[in-house]
Amino acid sequence: MKEDTNKTWVAVHGGYAKDMTLRDHFAGLAMQALIPLWHKDYRKGDLGDGTEDWDYFYESVSSEAYDMADAMLAVKQSREAK
Repeated sequence: MKEDTNKTWVAVHGGYAKDMTLRDHFAGLAMQALIPLWHKDYRKGDLGDGTEDWDYFYESVSSEAYDMADAMLAVKQSREAK
């Protein structure tokens, strides 16, 4: 897959993900790894105050997943530049 802001993932590869970019795809893969790891600790009330704030959980996982996707794209671009 190539990151191209002018074409959607679906336009390049077909499928159901209408406006998905490579960044979105990588973030989705990262979320699959992060949710099980964080969820088990989060269910224990691991916010420090013994509460569960699910909006905070979802925002944190989403933010971290996109950070990981950005890192993956940076590595990919640096390797392609060589």
